[in-house]
Parts: sequence; C-alpha cells; structure tokens
Amino acid sequence: MEINIIMSILVGLGLSIAAGLRVFIPLLIAGITIRMGWLDSLPIFQAEALNLKLAHSWLASTPALIGLSVAMVTEVLAAKIVMVDHFLDMIAAPMAVAAGYILTSTFMGPDVDPFFKYSFALIAGGGSAAITHTASSLMRLFTLKSTAGVANPVYSVTESTAAVGTSVLSIFLPISVFVFFIIVLCFFIFKKKKTA
Repeated sequence: MEINIIMSILVGLGLSIAAGLRVFIPLLIAGITIRMGWLDSLPIFQAEALNLKLAHSWLASTPALIGLSVAMVTEVLAAKIVMVDHFLDMIAAPMAVAAGYILTSTFMGPDVDPFFKYSFALIAGGGSAAITHTASSLMRLFTLKSTAGVANPVYSVTESTAAVGTSVLSIFLPISVFVFFIIVLCFFIFKKKKTA
C-alpha cells in the first residue's frame, strides 16, 4: 500500500517537473492517459484503480481535454515568437506552480490525509515546477542574449519535446524522472558552490 502511494507521488512530482517546462502538456498527457485507461494497467495504480479514477475523473473529462488541447497548442505555438514567448514566460511562472500543485495532489489520490496531501502538493509539486520553470527561463534568457533571439524557437521546441518526454516517463517510469531531477539539481548546486 505505501509503495503505491510513494509511486503515485513520484508520478505527480514528475508531471510537476514537466509543468515547469510547458504548463499544459503534462496536464493534457495525464488526462489522455487516464481517459484511455492506460493508468489502470500500471501495477502502482491497480490496487486503488477505482479511487484514483474518481480522483482523476475531472482531468479526463471531455471539456477538460478540449480546453487543455487548445491551451497546449496555443502555448506551444506562441513560444515560437520571441516577444510573445517572454510575455508568456511571465504568465507561465505562477501557472506552472498551480499545475504542479494540481498534478501532485491529484495523483496522490483520495486516501491520503488531506493536510499532508495539499501541503506536500503545494511545497513539493509547486516547488519542483517553479524550480524547473526558473531554470528554463534562465536558459531562455541566455539563448536570447547569446544569439539575439535566433535560437529561441529551437530552444522552444526542445522545451516542448522535453515536457512531452518527461510527462510520458513520469507516468510509466516515475523513479527515473525524480532521480534525474535530483542529479541535475545537485549538479547545479555544487557547480554554484565551486564558483562562489
């Protein structure tokens, strides 16, 4: 039972990390995965399939999938235009935190203590989305300064691809995304300490 909760938390955190790159891609992928029933076939969700399905039902609803699809296409296309991309980046920061919170709390399921669930979702889910979004924004700023914006569309495609890959891996191999996130975070922390 506890391993299922831990794995579902890792799924939510992995999707939160992806939300830091592109807000709507992980929400849409999670909704499609739930709608298609692919989540039910995973061992970590089989024990509590009914409870998790009820907790995720809003994300797999037709209106949610249509809205998330339109938002995702808009986000991905708008990111190709340099000035629109930077405006979008300012708006996306709080939205990424909200998406991280939603994804983490949703995947924790209804059986987790509400105080722990929502506190953890806000701190860990929203926090991991914020860290990823901040790192991505700094990288985008670097590409803007070093290439006068020429490389920004290429970087945008890379971000979108990484968001899709991270979302899919989060659902099917949640430990891999979490371990990779920790390794990258440690790398940057130790690199910063060496330069200081």
